[in-house]
Amino acid sequence: MRKTMGTAAVILVAASAALCACSDSEKSLGTDDPVDTTLSLEDFAANWDGYIEAYSLPSGSDRIRVVLDEQGQGTVLFGDGDALAPPTDPDAAYPPSAAGDEYAKPGFDRVYERIAYPVHGTQLDDTRLRLEIHSYDAVSDWCALQTPFYDAQNDMYFCVPNTGGGYEEGTGCFYNGPNGEHIAVSCAKEDLCWGPCTCTQASCSVTQGTVVKLDGALSDDGTKLEGTIVLNNSPYTIRLTRQ
Repeated sequence: MRKTMGTAAVILVAASAALCACSDSEKSLGTDDPVDTTLSLEDFAANWDGYIEAYSLPSGSDRIRVVLDEQGQGTVLFGDGDALAPPTDPDAAYPPSAAGDEYAKPGFDRVYERIAYPVHGTQLDDTRLRLEIHSYDAVSDWCALQTPFYDAQNDMYFCVPNTGGGYEEGTGCFYNGPNGEHIAVSCAKEDLCWGPCTCTQASCSVTQGTVVKLDGALSDDGTKLEGTIVLNNSPYTIRLTRQ
């Protein structure tokens, strides 16, 4: 009897040890390799297409597309249609309004449609992806087209002369020339040059603007990315599908 019970005890201890070893190493059934639940930026690399829940862009669309590579670099695109071509005319409005011929004045606490916003600050927080876009990036290429004008009084540079100006009915915006004459300038250029664009002697560039934050988590099968985007200081749910 003692011999039999001793053998049973040995078997029980061995079985318990085996169970503990399996639990501690988190091994999956049928393999000796541990189950790896760690995510990397590579797991999020894809073309993602979806919508912003309970939110409408100016066109009425709720679409959002996110493109990410293995390093977490990429773009965020709002609305339907392809991204707008980069600007080529330093005096023309950019981005144009939905009508295509009227300047969409810069309410840069919001986002523009059909602008491929570059992604900034991509990182993983546990299993959640976090990134941001900068609202003024919508006119980054436009600012880069501008010619700096020196303002001797303030020892600064602007992309329109800082000589005063205004608006005249029928002719539009203007700045003052050296003899007090009115020199026409597009109101779009006035808005942007006194807003998001900043200049040095060598060139003009864009300031950061409002930071728009986005975060999301992968579904178990990796085909869905769902999370939150903050627009106009309010959080909205985003639902994206891997393409």
